[in-house]
Amino acid sequence: MVVGGGLALTWTANVFEIISYASRAFAPYYALQAMIAATGSKNPAKRAGFAALGVLGLAIAVLGTAVE
Repeated sequence: MVVGGGLALTWTANVFEIISYASRAFAPYYALQAMIAATGSKNPAKRAGFAALGVLGLAIAVLGTAVE
């Protein structure tokens, strides 16, 4: 299913649209990873740093605009 979706996307979209979709997908992924690291950290300073990176990643995912 993933390969079929990738092929369909490659045939119907241009390269810049594909890069834009990939960038939008990575921002929430990295935000989730940062939040997981924050919940698993025992050091309060590291926990706050990971949480801040998670919030920043979510803000990028929601508020980010494409550069064209």
